[in-house]
Amino acid sequence: MKFSRLAQELIEEAFHPLDPLKVHESVGAEKCAALLAVLKPAFVHHLRSKECIQGVLAEAGFDLEKTYFDVPRKRTAFPGAI
Repeated sequence: MKFSRLAQELIEEAFHPLDPLKVHESVGAEKCAALLAVLKPAFVHHLRSKECIQGVLAEAGFDLEKTYFDVPRKRTAFPGAI
């Protein structure tokens, strides 16, 4: 839950004051892509992202000293795009 809340917070910040679920109604694909070009690496490299992944692994019983992990990359699609 912490990880999804972090993603939601960063998405809402990136698209503020617009509703991220309806951004396609008021922003063109190029502008949206520009916003996402900033958002995606911010999420991937955010300290809290790494902490969330480590928390999930620790809860599952993995030894964090011996476990390699990477932060999932965000995938996006613009309505109507193929």
